[in-house]
Amino acid sequence: MPLHEPKDFNHPGVLQENKEDAALLFKMIGQLPENQRSAFILNKVEELSYREIAAILNTTEPAVDSLLQRAKQNLRKKLNEWPI
Repeated sequence: MPLHEPKDFNHPGVLQENKEDAALLFKMIGQLPENQRSAFILNKVEELSYREIAAILNTTEPAVDSLLQRAKQNLRKKLNEWPI
């Protein structure tokens, strides 16, 4: 099942009342450009360091920082556009 289309969102770290919000967030993460999505997931979900992410993505630590900043900026924009 693709990350951006959770059929039945069920993550052990998410309380029942937060599942809808978490599913929306994961959907929006799935809409990020591939390199931003990969860096974001490796950092925020897998809790890898910038150095580890740089090695995996075959890039530099400053590039990882840039990818993460753009990913956060894109997520903020998407979430601000979402109706409450």
